[in-house]
Amino acid sequence: MWGSVLNSIVLASFLQCPYISEMHADPTTMEDSQGEYFEVVLPKHLSDTLHISVHNNQQSYFIEASAPQRLVFCHQDTLKLLPEQPVPCLVWDGNLPNSTEIFTQISWASCRDSVVLPRSKAGKSWVRNSPNNPWNVGDATPGFPDPQWDKNLENRIPKVQISARYPWKLKFEVHPGDSLYWEVFSLDQKTLGKGILTQDSAFYLPSAWPIHLQLQLRLVGDDFPLDNLLDTIIFPKDNPPLSLTEVVICPPEEENEWWELENKTLYHIAAHRISPCTGPSAISPKLIPPKSLAIMGNDTNALKEEFGESSLINLLSSSKNIRLRNTIDTLNLCLDHTQIQQIHWKIASGKCQTAYDVKGDTLIAKTEHSPGYKIQASSFYKSLRISSQRAHKGKSIEIRADPELLPWTYKLYNNKATLLQHGHSDNSNFLIKIEEAPKSPLYLVIQGADAKKHSLVLHGIYLP
Repeated sequence: MWGSVLNSIVLASFLQCPYISEMHADPTTMEDSQGEYFEVVLPKHLSDTLHISVHNNQQSYFIEASAPQRLVFCHQDTLKLLPEQPVPCLVWDGNLPNSTEIFTQISWASCRDSVVLPRSKAGKSWVRNSPNNPWNVGDATPGFPDPQWDKNLENRIPKVQISARYPWKLKFEVHPGDSLYWEVFSLDQKTLGKGILTQDSAFYLPSAWPIHLQLQLRLVGDDFPLDNLLDTIIFPKDNPPLSLTEVVICPPEEENEWWELENKTLYHIAAHRISPCTGPSAISPKLIPPKSLAIMGNDTNALKEEFGESSLINLLSSSKNIRLRNTIDTLNLCLDHTQIQQIHWKIASGKCQTAYDVKGDTLIAKTEHSPGYKIQASSFYKSLRISSQRAHKGKSIEIRADPELLPWTYKLYNNKATLLQHGHSDNSNFLIKIEEAPKSPLYLVIQGADAKKHSLVLHGIYLP
């Protein structure tokens, strides 16, 4: 109950009068223009003109008797705040304030309902299930009553227990009279198996299926459909399908924060399925290839200027502006609706390094970042010594390698993946002379004699 919320003024019988039932002014998973809405509950089987005023912005709608009892008003004809349940809308031409209180009034024939609501809580709705009940903070339930406050609703959610380790055993709970639809996909979203359950069941998934899977459940039978879909990724805790590999928390001036992730699976994964959990997915039509790295940041254009349009780097843009704090912060990684990884850091003031490798859920400081490639911690890398990470015309970079690696080759690329220089050597000490003044970061690719044993090692060489 909230003292600052004015009680509704109802000038006719409750059964014959509409009332404002929900106000969602500050969505967190998408822009306000796409996700904010309010809901009005109508009298049954009556038609009339509904007048609505939000902060003196008044609009009118003629409502047919056949209209749904719960009308949702938003900025488009369909509200996609909850992807699994798009809701038809009447288009409202206006904005709902999320930093101040909201004054709303509706009138219908001789009825009037007026409310003043406090500032919205991010990601939550103001809800009530009758004009005589107090307002409460609840989850978004556009087009449906909120089961948290409407105790007459029969509401259940899909229930499944998944074994802690492979092979995967699934144990389902099914209420009498309900039907539970299940479907299992590979991570490239190809169906592996599906079925319908009408009673409690348990079974193992075939061992021939991949170790990383996607499970979807849909419940049919209760009164509230918004929580009837379960979509989760099944994976071993020590072998996730994706992992954060590097974060740049404190970039040099005029450079940008970014974080790097690895697709550890054997499948292409669509970039739009990946998010930092607190917001929408990456804005990109790209597919992240198997066993490859990608960079995610707030400003892809700025990162392109920094790294160039290189085929060596997969750049993804986060559609939610995320700022990494220099001292204490947390970064999450989600695939679809499942949290795959969370890292947390606590760094003393003034001690923040430019880049950090991610090991499990912790960070390890390093002296240079490696966007979109790995600096291998192999015997090949340990035996290499490179005299400088800076390059300019006429300067020579000295490479020292263990004699066992001979012969070895090198290739020097610019950030557009254009080959600038290449060569090979039978000597353990070798000088690479920079022939042109570099205008952008350079990438040095070195390969030992046994390509299978001594895989590619990439170094970024930057301007002074």
